[in-house]
Amino acid sequence: MVKIVNNNIDNTADYNKLLSAIYEESYNNNNNRSIKQRLTSKLYPLSLFLNQSRCGGFKNMLLTVKGYNAMKKSDLFNVGYYLNKHESVRKDGMDVLLHYIYYGSKKGYNPSPLFNSEEYIKLNPDLKSLKINPLIHYLLYGKSENRKISLPHHENIPQFENKNITTKPKRNKTKNRKIKGLFNKPSKDKLSGWAAEIGNNHPINVIISIDNIKFTIKPSNYRADLKRNGINEGKHAFKFTIPMDFLDGIEHEILLKDTDGFILDKLTFKWQKPDFENKFSRYTSYSITNPIVAFPFNESDKKIFATMENIANYLIKQVPEEKPLVSIIMPVYNREGLITNAIKSVLNQTYKNFELIIIDDGSSDKTCENILKIKDKRIKLIRNKENLGISASRNKGLNISKGKYIMYLDSDNDWDNRYISAMLGAFRVNKDASALYCGQYVFEESKTNLKYVRFASLNKGLLSNRNYIDLNAYAHTRDVYLKYGGFDESLVKCVDWDLILKYSTFAKTYSVPVILSNYYFDLADNTITSNPELSYTIKQVHEKQEKRLEKIGKRAPKLTRGVSVIIPSYEALDDLKICLESLFKLDSKYVEVVVVDNNSSYDVKNYLRKLKLENKIKLILNHENYGFTYAVNQAIEIAKKDNDIVLLNNDAVFTEGAMEYLQEAAYTLENCGITVPQQVLPANTKTIDVHVPYANPQYMCDVNLSAHHKNVINLPLYHNGIYTEVSFVAFFCVYIRRDVYDKSLGLDAENGRHYRSDVIYSNFIRNVLNYKIYHVSNAIVYHKLQKATTQLQEKSDKHHDLMFVKNRWSSSEREKFGYKQAIWDLTRDEIESGKY
Repeated sequence: MVKIVNNNIDNTADYNKLLSAIYEESYNNNNNRSIKQRLTSKLYPLSLFLNQSRCGGFKNMLLTVKGYNAMKKSDLFNVGYYLNKHESVRKDGMDVLLHYIYYGSKKGYNPSPLFNSEEYIKLNPDLKSLKINPLIHYLLYGKSENRKISLPHHENIPQFENKNITTKPKRNKTKNRKIKGLFNKPSKDKLSGWAAEIGNNHPINVIISIDNIKFTIKPSNYRADLKRNGINEGKHAFKFTIPMDFLDGIEHEILLKDTDGFILDKLTFKWQKPDFENKFSRYTSYSITNPIVAFPFNESDKKIFATMENIANYLIKQVPEEKPLVSIIMPVYNREGLITNAIKSVLNQTYKNFELIIIDDGSSDKTCENILKIKDKRIKLIRNKENLGISASRNKGLNISKGKYIMYLDSDNDWDNRYISAMLGAFRVNKDASALYCGQYVFEESKTNLKYVRFASLNKGLLSNRNYIDLNAYAHTRDVYLKYGGFDESLVKCVDWDLILKYSTFAKTYSVPVILSNYYFDLADNTITSNPELSYTIKQVHEKQEKRLEKIGKRAPKLTRGVSVIIPSYEALDDLKICLESLFKLDSKYVEVVVVDNNSSYDVKNYLRKLKLENKIKLILNHENYGFTYAVNQAIEIAKKDNDIVLLNNDAVFTEGAMEYLQEAAYTLENCGITVPQQVLPANTKTIDVHVPYANPQYMCDVNLSAHHKNVINLPLYHNGIYTEVSFVAFFCVYIRRDVYDKSLGLDAENGRHYRSDVIYSNFIRNVLNYKIYHVSNAIVYHKLQKATTQLQEKSDKHHDLMFVKNRWSSSEREKFGYKQAIWDLTRDEIESGKY
């Protein structure tokens, strides 16, 4: 591997050497290469056979197979050099040697600075009619025939040496550019790469620009290849989740810039929209973490939206015969140009038994005059003498309202004329609903500029992180208002989100998959949401929601069965202490804690020994780290035989009521075998938007309902978010009924030493035993996310690689435990060697 000791990589030639080394390592590690592309590399003779016309026919194809192997072993083909020279090859992911054979040599591409195809033919005139690749000819025949080769005139052979680089740096006209960066090949919804100031180990801000829309990021992820290749200490990589507006099937220009606007790298890419495969259930499952479907819509989208039209028309037919009164609350302030459209949107509804309560909040324009021009006895106008704010105005409307159901329409938005009818039909279908919401079309300024559809099946964890329910598409009963009150007048912004959170926390809210609301952003220049600096208000809303959730925790039922909490543990003493303290608060009559320590340091072991002496825990101290699965099975062996089982990471923290809610769900939900809580990651955890793309990673969020795992299944059409069936979750915290566990084979340590065993077990429980796994939204467990894994990596790269990367046992460990090496887990080289 190339190593550059000096960090002052300013010389262009040296920088190109560095890039070549990085590209080669990335290629060898199969980064940004699809499974198909990797298989093509392994099955290259088949590719050559299928493309023999590109090789000069069948006979030359057989020579080319030999030549491929020869090139692979020869210094005359430099993978890193080839990738660095040809960006399209690098970003396509195609096998580099095959690209050179099929296309590169014909286009005059050189395989390395050491070989020039054109010069080789010129220096050997008898080869002018050569039908095979010139480099392959040289490697198979020319070298043994002592034929001449020549270097390309315009290039220098790179001399990679482990020494300081003293070449005088090439300077930009204005400043010495030490900031470097590159994109990797984009994935389906991510941009990754690195950016760093060479010589500065601290992360720096850089800008990702997509079609001139700028996003500031601070790359700080660790990448070993960066460190090995002189990019400081390697902590300069990034993964950036693409805003869903750009998942539209349209090609976008993407730039990586420093904060001075200097372009570090650029590319174009087309992010494809999801394909719901003609299944409405796929869409609703997708929506739970991705509320946005960007315009323009493809055929897959259109089939979904057409289904939603049918649902809307069905709900219209479910309107209660008694035709209950609906109160519509419309606050307004200085909207003389918009108010008439909003009012007409209400008056044009197919459902006619409503009252429209308009609260003018001290307008100084002709808003009230325009309202009074519309003669309809169902309109009630309240005029504030002074500007009281939107919350006080809405509360005034709520206070005088008489309807059984309450809906909201702001003066700059409007409804489909079926909106009230469909929502009333949904209340009739969902008789226990206190609130409902539907989807909406989102426009920029006018109906001529549609941006996307916004709808998501209810996800309480995501809703606590970021609002995706608009008040203009939300309806609730009068009873829930009377019980829990209206809008918080102390909040300047986010008042609708706060109300929706309050009602969805304490009363049943259902998502209704129809699109009957139209939302326009930036239509009015005095809209509340156009004001900047929302951070303080968002913090207030989050703090209020945390207090509500604490109340929910205190309302949890009592435990009625014994539970053994199993903690496989390694290092992370501070996290372990917090984890155990949260468990010691539980009723010790029902809860026992079993810890298996995987050979941590003295301080950790000593702490655990003291807890054992105090009879607070059962303890196994391993002299080696055997990984997660083996430790779990060890602990279950010494746990009480009649207890249910909770598997728990040592960096997880139970909140009040979480255990009780998990147990209640396990025994009340039909055919339930496993329950899982909200897995709430701390703010700024890098994987939040990997699992929940719509989430704001600046704030904590549940990630157990995961787009990454695609684990949400069998959602009801109208979803209340209390319980959600899942196919699998990572076993950071799971509750397993003892009778279900006893029917199973336990966790498979042989085939899943550290990871994979949770997927195996979930598949077995669901597909063999026919039990279900449910996510329980009222159970909240915080997760600090694998500090122990990082500590193991720092302690032993070799042990970390075996356990966490390869997920395997060493040969001596297999012999000790009587395990076999599964053939399906071997690489091609390992199988061909026969050494297994």
